[in-house]
Order: sequence, then C-alpha cells, then structure tokens
Amino acid sequence: MKMPPRRRPAVHVDGLLAIDKPAGMTSFDVVRAIRRLSGQRRAGHAGTLDPDATGVLLVCLGEATKCVPYLMSSQKRYEAEVVLGSETTTDDAEGEITRRAAIPQLSRESVERALGAFVGTISQVPPAVSALKTDGVPDHERVRKGEIVERSGRAVVCHAITLLDLAADRLRLDVLCGPGFYVRSLARDLGRALGSVAHVGSLRRTAAGGYAIDDDTVRLEDLGAADLRSRLVPVARAVRTLPVVQVDETMARRLRDGLDQAAPPGVAEGIAALHFGDVLLGFGVISTGRVKLRRGFGEAIEKPAEIEGDAPADAGQGAA
Repeated sequence: MKMPPRRRPAVHVDGLLAIDKPAGMTSFDVVRAIRRLSGQRRAGHAGTLDPDATGVLLVCLGEATKCVPYLMSSQKRYEAEVVLGSETTTDDAEGEITRRAAIPQLSRESVERALGAFVGTISQVPPAVSALKTDGVPDHERVRKGEIVERSGRAVVCHAITLLDLAADRLRLDVLCGPGFYVRSLARDLGRALGSVAHVGSLRRTAAGGYAIDDDTVRLEDLGAADLRSRLVPVARAVRTLPVVQVDETMARRLRDGLDQAAPPGVAEGIAALHFGDVLLGFGVISTGRVKLRRGFGEAIEKPAEIEGDAPADAGQGAA
C-alpha cells in the first residue's frame, strides 16, 4: 500500500484511531503510516495483528499511548477460517506445510463438542512464529534465522466460540477471547482434536477494546491528513471497557501526590478510569475500599478546558 504523505500538524496530536487494518501490512506498518500522516512520532498500537490478518487495530497517539496496557488487556473478537488437512510452520496460510492428514467426516455436533474443550481458562502453547520474545528477541526473528523456538503452555481465557459454518475441509468460527489468546494455536489444536491437522486460512479481528469493525473503524486509505483529528477518539474516552470513577478536585490532587484515598461508595474493586469532571485524570486501582493512582496524565487538572475541547462530546461513539 502507498504510504500517506508526510504532514506536520500545527498542534500536538493526542487520541486514538481505530483502524481497519488491511492484509499485507504489519501492525507497525500501520503505525508508521499514521506517524507520517499526523506528524506525531509518539505512537503505538494496542495489540499485534499478523500481516495477513485484517480488522480492528487500535493506534494511540501522544498522551493516549498511556492507554495501551489497558486496551491490550481487554477482550477481543475474531472471525476465523480454519483449514483442515494441513499444518504449517506458522499455524496459518503464510507458513510452509509441515504435515498433512486425512479429514474425518465431521458433523456440527462433533465439532461443537470439540470446541467446548477450548472454552474457559485453558493451557495454550503459542505459535513458534509470534511477537512473543525469548531473551528479548521476538520469536519470529529467531525462526527466520533458523533457530528452534520451544514454547510451553500458558494460561489463557476463551469466553466463547461459535461455529458459523462447516464444510468438508474448513470451518468458520467466531471467537471471543481474552489477552494472550492465539487463534492460530486454537486452529492447530482443534485440528488435532478432530483427528486431523489444521491451520488458519484467514483471520479478521472484529472487535477490540470496545471498538467494533465498521461501526468504529476507518480504513487507512480513507484517512486523510485534513480529517485525521476529527476521527480521533479523545484521550478521556479512549478506554471504553473500564468503569469510570469521578473524583473531586481535592481528591484528584491528593491522588496525584501519591496518596491513596477512600473510594467513592459502591465502586467495585479493580482497575478504573479516574475522571475529574470530563477530564481523564489517570488510571487507578481500587482495593479494600481505597483508590490509588497507578498512571496519571500530567496536565489533566491544570488545563481541563483545553483537553475537553479537543473533540466534540460524542467523538468516542463513532468517529469513524
């Protein structure tokens, strides 16, 4: 894909863009294109998509990069085509075929029974080719150098799997999962569970971090420099999946000074977005009736009007 022209913004760019990533680009390719388009060097994505995969890729700019860990920890949804009868080095169509096996006659009932074993908290071995690192080096780089990458199982969560379609040599699945779950590993392990072998033929992320494909996303080729800011979700509304806890000015200042405070009544324990009016103060941890600021935004209290005015009030509900 042709890179957008470089254009420096007149002001600092902070916010989130929900991109419908095209096939053939790495996630970092998308970030690099957004950097060129916005002129903002401080940018990153919230969750890698493989080059051949498409769909929701959340790109954070400026102060919104502080939201990345909280966006990455949210649920994701995928639509996947699983091709039966062959296994590959990458567990998807990009890799070389390493094994072939006959495909037994399958029924919807037998496939759904097998899928049931992958729902809940399970132990999953990641693909050898992945963005995971061993001794600081991404595994995909080690594999390209001819090194053998050994991975042990780790606990991941899959909330639901729906069988959308069943053909003689392939399945189409809707997968709702937590962070760290690999659909490629699911395809590999499902193929074996069905008495054959399998890999992912195509993969599309349909939702991530509370953002859905089509409803919230914009295609990279449709994102012009002139309207980039109008499509930005402001920092205060970037994280949709966390509860919002309102604090007053006194409490906000004390939290910023590193002092934990009594949590407002009725607030559940866990991570929450702490708001001072319409401004995101930061992310906090609520535990045993107390709240502590974990990650703050430096100028949130001193300049609430400036931050609030970055975008219209409904910008987080459909900028794309």
